Amino acid sequence: MVPDNRFGRFIGRTLDEAEPVAANPVEGERPSMRLELREVEGLDLSPPLVLAGSWAWLLFHEAGGLISYSDGYATRSACHAAAKQIAWPVDVFE
Repeated sequence: MVPDNRFGRFIGRTLDEAEPVAANPVEGERPSMRLELREVEGLDLSPPLVLAGSWAWLLFHEAGGLISYSDGYATRSACHAAAKQIAWPVDVFE
């Protein structure tokens, strides 16, 4: 099963390779982002995401827009380890 990847178009790309997400980014600065670990069950996003695993990481812009996500992790610790491998310099919020 392939997850619905409408929001995941930046997966595997560095921020410098992707288009800026901020409407008015400050020149020379990267937009602020946050990476959250979430249980898939009960996840309420609009539009709804099709996620196959028990845990997922979600990458949000500071304005709240979803930039990218992953799924397919059976445990929280596996999801956390995968989230730490993201190319963006972000902290993991739990």
